[in-house]
Amino acid sequence: MNPYYWVCYHLIKLLARIFLRLRVVHRERMINHGPVILAANHQ
Repeated sequence: MNPYYWVCYHLIKLLARIFLRLRVVHRERMINHGPVILAANHQ
């Protein structure tokens, strides 16, 4: 892997984690295997 690509990849990953927070509601209702439909709710 190109070092420039590696640095950019991890920098973008860190920035996304800081600014684009993922919130999971009712995590216990998620299935462990099989097909899933992921739908975002914009509020």
